[in-house]
Amino acid sequence: AMYTESFGNPRKFARIARRVSRHRPIVAVRSGIANEGDMGAALFRQAGLIEVPTVPALLDTARVLATQPVLRGPNVAVITNSRSPGTLARAGLTTAGLNPVDAPEQLSWSSKSDQYPDAIRAALADPDVDGVLVIYAPAVADEVDAASEDIDRGVVDNDKPVVAVLLGGRDGPVVPGSQVPAFSFPEQAAAVLGCSYGHGKWLASEEAADPTEVRAVDPAAAHAIISAAIAALPAYVEGETDHPGVDVSTEIKQNLLATYAIDMCASEATTADAAVDAAARHGYPVAVKAVRRRPGRSAKAGVALDLTSDADVAEAIATMRESLGADAEELIVQSMTSPGVDVRIRCEHDERLGAIVSVGLGGSQAKAIDDRASRLAPVSPASATTMLSETKLASALLDAGFDPSPLVDAIVQAAHLASDHPEISELDLNPVIVSEIGAVVTDAQIHLVPHDSEDGPIRRLD
Repeated sequence: AMYTESFGNPRKFARIARRVSRHRPIVAVRSGIANEGDMGAALFRQAGLIEVPTVPALLDTARVLATQPVLRGPNVAVITNSRSPGTLARAGLTTAGLNPVDAPEQLSWSSKSDQYPDAIRAALADPDVDGVLVIYAPAVADEVDAASEDIDRGVVDNDKPVVAVLLGGRDGPVVPGSQVPAFSFPEQAAAVLGCSYGHGKWLASEEAADPTEVRAVDPAAAHAIISAAIAALPAYVEGETDHPGVDVSTEIKQNLLATYAIDMCASEATTADAAVDAAARHGYPVAVKAVRRRPGRSAKAGVALDLTSDADVAEAIATMRESLGADAEELIVQSMTSPGVDVRIRCEHDERLGAIVSVGLGGSQAKAIDDRASRLAPVSPASATTMLSETKLASALLDAGFDPSPLVDAIVQAAHLASDHPEISELDLNPVIVSEIGAVVTDAQIHLVPHDSEDGPIRRLD
């Protein structure tokens, strides 16, 4: 267990913590600098640390993981002799991301404590049960001790976690020397089981994942594109200020993403006067976007979609000129893609950790929604899939009936691109539209800065 306010050497910390987490759970609370931005969260998740919000929660979680097996599935049987505490337990389990299920042998208010051992054994033997939460509500306080002994007798050589809630009792083992942890309230026990399940999922996926899994890429071509863009930058006096870098052109974006097999809609930078001809070359339907536009998806904001003729393009440009003025003179004409779910994939460079990749719902309201999961780059397909499950994206894709595999692939490829080339200080793909044809980037921002490779971060943390 650990309490963290800052990271002296975060790369070394992540490397050691990941190695330890494979064999022994690490429970941690972070605050201060360690709690700012995406860095701490990404580092904790990548290293397999179990993050809890408070020191009491840390102690609760540590004593369960020290005495009980890790929860390997979401189904938790609730055994109780009182309906109200059982209702609280089920609500707490649901909040913790678990699935409360009925125990094979149900108890009631009239059940005696000596019925608990058989009920616990039956639940542990059920293949559809992954863990057990036992609640005892005594009619009088003196009954707690006898019930504690009965609960302890029911847990022998268990390979599934069991936690107990003794209303009117104290936190600790159910009886002195017991391996079964007891809590005063159902919510505590449910939260701890949620942490245990999270660690179980990490062990099953990310711990064994190979972050080098990636489709055919061309790092040399990417390096050449990046080097040429940086070489064109004006000189600056080293040491006086950080180099501001450059936002690359539409053509460079497409070429750079293509080196890592990231699909982007065919796009062409043009002017307002030449946009109609550019649209005709691309073939309708097209989208026309102002380089300097406003939030939103309308011609007045600088985004016109599904234009099907020269007249549509001319009308959209007229609207943009009226709304945006001079900002409407630099445009991008882009082929349309199939409608789908908008996703944002963002990679940013941290001076201490290297590239951090995040994914969440995208579109013009991505910042307001702020629904994202982060990891240290590079990531494996298993890690990328876990990231989706931590956001609303998994349910959005399921509801829309779209295969998440192309998006998982895009996350992996983007993370490798940013990780392999530290000159990329920011890679923002928003939106990536996921549909029946795959995951296609429709807008991208790529910012490059000169980078001294000798002082660069160590980018492999496993």
